[in-house]
Amino acid sequence: MTKWTALFAGLVLSATSAFAQRVAPPDLGLSIWVPKGWSLSYLGGGSDFRYYSMNDTTGVHGAWFQFEVYSGTYNTSGSSFGWVNDEALVREYILQGDCYGVLLSDDTMRVDGAYAREVYGRSAICDSSSTQLLSPMQDRYYRITGLGDIGWVMSIEGDTADIDSASSTYLAVMDSVKLSLTFSQIPAVGVQVHPSRSMRPKRMVADNKGISVMTETNSVPEISVVDLQGRMVAGRVSSGGNGVWNWRPDQSNPGLVVIRVRSGSAQWVDRAVLPR
Repeated sequence: MTKWTALFAGLVLSATSAFAQRVAPPDLGLSIWVPKGWSLSYLGGGSDFRYYSMNDTTGVHGAWFQFEVYSGTYNTSGSSFGWVNDEALVREYILQGDCYGVLLSDDTMRVDGAYAREVYGRSAICDSSSTQLLSPMQDRYYRITGLGDIGWVMSIEGDTADIDSASSTYLAVMDSVKLSLTFSQIPAVGVQVHPSRSMRPKRMVADNKGISVMTETNSVPEISVVDLQGRMVAGRVSSGGNGVWNWRPDQSNPGLVVIRVRSGSAQWVDRAVLPR
């Protein structure tokens, strides 16, 4: 039993009767039980990645799931094993990137026989000049795995109190995920786009000057960049027009970074390599 699931070892996972149907998006490479009253939405993607989210539309449960699939693990990390470990490290930095953030568990497991890592932590936004919290405490749990040239990140994020009270439901949904063991390539054209309940930036790209973010909004987003040593990278944000926002570093800081974008209550996280 892993450290995170051990936190809820006394709970009985009896949510099967609440499940409505098993859904298998053809470009995600996995299937998931979608509980009655929940919605699985396509958020966007590209030639080598796809993003989906799932949430309870009835308002009973406040946390949301995110399902990500990537191709090219051989090119980025040399193997699916290396990619899983690299991605787990990135998610740990994401967890600890807020003003207050703590990693509570990092463990290994198996998903349909594939090597996986699970990362669990707690964070909140706080006043940088004091310890006053400016947001509710949030729990984040990542389950990261891969097969061949494909990698998946499955995550749960929500208010700490909600995660604690509904942990049996959330764990049952997460454990219902089944990988498509024959999935080897993300199709060129994804499934039909369904509108998500909240706006989230659709894509980030790195160019020879910095990072460009497509948010589809004219409101200035908050863009935070953290390097692999956990240090904030200073930079400035400017409008590129038509909902595109450009982030440029104040000084040269090449290498892999984690980017978090906030626009109102919505947020999006990705990683990129800054140019030399």
